[in-house]
Amino acid sequence: MKRLTDVLAPLVLIALLLGGWEAACRLLAVPGYFLPAPSAVGAAIAARWPELLHAAANTLVMALQGLGVAALAAAALA
Repeated sequence: MKRLTDVLAPLVLIALLLGGWEAACRLLAVPGYFLPAPSAVGAAIAARWPELLHAAANTLVMALQGLGVAALAAAALA
C-alpha cells in the first residue's frame, strides 16, 4: 500500500497543478502569449512533434560528441 501512495501522490499533485493552471488561464482570460494553458502547450507539441523529435535527436548527437571529446581530453591528460 505504501508503494501505491508513493506513486500516486506525485501524480495527483501534478494533475492538481496542471488543472489549476488550466482553470486559472481560462477563468482569468490570461492571454496565450503571456501564459499559455497546458492544453495549448500540448496542442503545440503535438502539432510540431516531428520537428521537436528531429531537434532532440540533433541535441543528443551533439551531447554525445561533446562527451566523446571530453573523454578523449581526460584520457590524454590522465
